[in-house]
Amino acid sequence: MTSEAISAFSILIIMLGLLGLAAWAVKRFGLIPGQPRMTGKKREITVVDSQMLDARNRLVVVNWRGRDYFLGTGQHGITLLDGPEGTNTPSGFKQALAEETNRESH
Repeated sequence: MTSEAISAFSILIIMLGLLGLAAWAVKRFGLIPGQPRMTGKKREITVVDSQMLDARNRLVVVNWRGRDYFLGTGQHGITLLDGPEGTNTPSGFKQALAEETNRESH
């Protein structure tokens, strides 16, 4: 009877270890759609600061490619409030993004 309990307990420990290993692999290699992969690569977008205005609206400072952008978020989406020279309007932001993308592809 004791050997059966020890055998069942050891099988339980092995199965929990395999389950933990599988969970680590899923997280480590980004096997869940929409989740970022955990690599040593530096993140390109970082949230510098964030402040809640009320239950639905927030102000956020985001750093992207060495530039800070001041964003407002709310129920109607994300609005660019301020950014580097020439990007203070949505069309200016799109133009700066296009220029940055073209510079990287060449």
